[in-house]
Amino acid sequence: AEAAPAEAAPAEAAPAEEAPAEEAPVVVDPLDEEYPEGWDDDYDNQEVRLWSDKPPGSDDDEAGDVEIMDIIMYDLPMFIFFMALLLYIEVTACLWRRGRDFLLATAAWRGNDEAFKTQCAKESQTMIYRPYISWFAVIGLWLVVKDSIDVYGKCFFNFECWGNLDCHARILLPAEAECVFDIMLPAAVVTGVLICGVLAAVWGFTRPWASVVLIGTFFTGIFAIWTVSLFACTLWVLCAVG
Repeated sequence: AEAAPAEAAPAEAAPAEEAPAEEAPVVVDPLDEEYPEGWDDDYDNQEVRLWSDKPPGSDDDEAGDVEIMDIIMYDLPMFIFFMALLLYIEVTACLWRRGRDFLLATAAWRGNDEAFKTQCAKESQTMIYRPYISWFAVIGLWLVVKDSIDVYGKCFFNFECWGNLDCHARILLPAEAECVFDIMLPAAVVTGVLICGVLAAVWGFTRPWASVVLIGTFFTGIFAIWTVSLFACTLWVLCAVG
């Protein structure tokens, strides 16, 4: 009988497939990443990365939340300081002026010209810094009021965008205009109304006619604020400064 054919040698096992190597994580610069879902990837938003490292509405962005503690811990003490400074310099000037008015009204200075001249010299020497202190207090009040109003952070300045002509023209200039008309102008009206009220109260019994004008300016400013009208606020500022 013929011998049975030898069994075929087992086929060699196929080589195992190599596991793909894990790719290293790619670090993406937040300034170069694409805009997140929901943004309009159009021409008007291409330069937004020049002034915003992250899109609005992210977890770390709480725009629109009024920081009450910042107002209480910073703005309120600064407001009290500048208001007290303004009151101090105006009350001091009013007292000196009332002293001179008393001497003139009672003719107590007659026959003693040297005493009257000395009184005037002391008043002038004491009040020599009044304009500087008053303007310092007024500007300080305006800055505090502006900071309290700007809860959305509309007033900002970005040097990188400022140096880019295209970004400056399309993004920074509109933002600056919004800051002026939405924050700075209302802050100027509020500050002017406060100052008019303080001056009218301080000088009410010393210069009554001037106080009447200040009271009228005060109430017209209140009306401009109540109307929430840009035209009314601008007109009030122009008339008050004029």
